[in-house]
Amino acid sequence: MIRLLLKAILHATLKILFIIVVSITGLLYFFGETTIGLQTLIQIITPFIPGKLHIEHAKGKLFSHFSLDTISYQHTTSNVVIEKFQLDWHPWLLLQHRLQIENADIAHAKIDLSTTAKQTHATTFSLEKLALLEFITAKHITIQDVSISRDTKSLIQFQTINVEKNTPDSTVFSIQMLGGELNGHLNLRWTPSLTWAVILSGNHFNPGIQWREWPGEMHFSFNSHGQLSRLPSATFELQQLTGTLRHYPIHGEMRLQMQNNQLSIQKAFINIADASGAITGNMTDQWNLQWNLAIPRLSTVLPNSTGSIHSNGKISGPKTTPAIHATIQAEQLTYAEQKIRQLVGNIDLTMKLNTPSSLNITAEDITFHQHTLKKIDFTITGKTNLNNNNLLSRFEIAIAKKPYLHLTLSLPKTINTKNYLTEPIFALAQINFPDFSTLKDYLPDIENPQGTLQGALRLNGNLTHPTINGEVKLSNGNFRIPKLGIQIQNANLRLLGDQTRHMTYTGSFHLGEGSAVLDGSTNLAQPNFPTEIRLHGNNLTMVDLPEYKIFCVT
Repeated sequence: MIRLLLKAILHATLKILFIIVVSITGLLYFFGETTIGLQTLIQIITPFIPGKLHIEHAKGKLFSHFSLDTISYQHTTSNVVIEKFQLDWHPWLLLQHRLQIENADIAHAKIDLSTTAKQTHATTFSLEKLALLEFITAKHITIQDVSISRDTKSLIQFQTINVEKNTPDSTVFSIQMLGGELNGHLNLRWTPSLTWAVILSGNHFNPGIQWREWPGEMHFSFNSHGQLSRLPSATFELQQLTGTLRHYPIHGEMRLQMQNNQLSIQKAFINIADASGAITGNMTDQWNLQWNLAIPRLSTVLPNSTGSIHSNGKISGPKTTPAIHATIQAEQLTYAEQKIRQLVGNIDLTMKLNTPSSLNITAEDITFHQHTLKKIDFTITGKTNLNNNNLLSRFEIAIAKKPYLHLTLSLPKTINTKNYLTEPIFALAQINFPDFSTLKDYLPDIENPQGTLQGALRLNGNLTHPTINGEVKLSNGNFRIPKLGIQIQNANLRLLGDQTRHMTYTGSFHLGEGSAVLDGSTNLAQPNFPTEIRLHGNNLTMVDLPEYKIFCVT
């Protein structure tokens, strides 16, 4: 009896296993070897894919060859549309940890990247993820007509991309773009450490196809080799860059070498007609970098501009506390409607504690957005020291050689770049403008400024939730606005900050035959710091020109 029972159980079990095997085989055949199975599988997995995926038409066999038409994918950071995708592959080799592609064809792809989308999840990247490429071989991949844009603004277009990866560590590719062709050979190994060797050659590139103000025909060759390990080493060499850019001859070369965390710039220069730029030096335990920039005709490198720019400088000193010394000179600068007749700048900055730094900028005859300044002349001097494990910096800002503003800033010795908005800070601004008339050359569209501006403001807390205490007063302010034909007289304004995290404004002034008072506030406790200003006046002359006059009567 027991023997019969066991025989019956075994019989039933074999039937069930047979049914399961047949069912699984049938499902695999249905999904992998029929077009309707491919379409059904797409419908099943689409709801589980992040973002929104839509495929207009699918046909073929998933396990050998299939094609997809009119693919659209929308995500928070991108919008991708592909008109046609075809794949001929051997998915069964995935069981052997290999992916072999016979042919892959992509046609008419549009990729739009969004810079305004809200990032809801952090994207992590690691070389270990890229190491999966080692298990892929591809006899032929062709991508035709690819355009990449950001917020619908075109960035770059590719006519054709061809890739062949016949061995795990060797890839040959060619890219047709900008009227030219880029050919390359890449050897890439991931074990025992990442090593690479790449050779590139580009010919007949015309940037003017994408950016019409930069026509040219350029050729270059480039190679790089190296490895990433505990002490990475690499060499990058631009052997030659020749041709024309904006109808001017162009020539450039570069050789960078990294060894034992030390970077050597053996040469790096570019010449466009008579304009040149070069940088050389080393970044080791000691900085030793020098650069030189000479552009006697700015129109050579920047469309819609004129003038000349010259700059040179160096970065030197210990790796953790380097010093920057630089000069810049510019003459007769124009770009569109912006103009600067002359500009001279001197920079002496250092990260070393208790060592003075300075920045001086002098510019004359400046036109910016239809506003004109006769002169800008300011100097910032200061130094930083360590106070109770905080970095305490004191700066003095001089305008027209007179120190009008003193700043004191205290920050933690180490600042987390991810949470810098919430790091505790302290700042003190002391303002003392005893006579506005000394600034007559520095204020646009204003004549005969008079009055005093004095006060002090203290900022505590952090940049997200600041508290500002103190007050600033404008007393006996008088100035004329020629474009409106009006004279503001007896202006007395007051800004007050207190512990309530509100800044309040009060004041009064005369405008023509009338007078006005104002009050308002800024709420520092709310996002974006909402501000409200209220103005009350009677018989105010808003515009007094020969062509027309505007009065405000209440």
